[in-house]
Amino acid sequence: MTQQHTLAQQYLDAWNEADAQQRDAQLRRLLTPDATYTDPQMTGHGPVGSGR
Repeated sequence: MTQQHTLAQQYLDAWNEADAQQRDAQLRRLLTPDATYTDPQMTGHGPVGSGR
């Protein structure tokens, strides 16, 4: 498995985590503090804000 594949799988696993605390912990490990996330339904800032 390539490093890119592993990272992509970890990212998808984090978003599919049902437990909010576990999801936040996973996103903190994957995203930088200045990360942003935007989709048609939400916008988030930082790892925890991106997971809400």
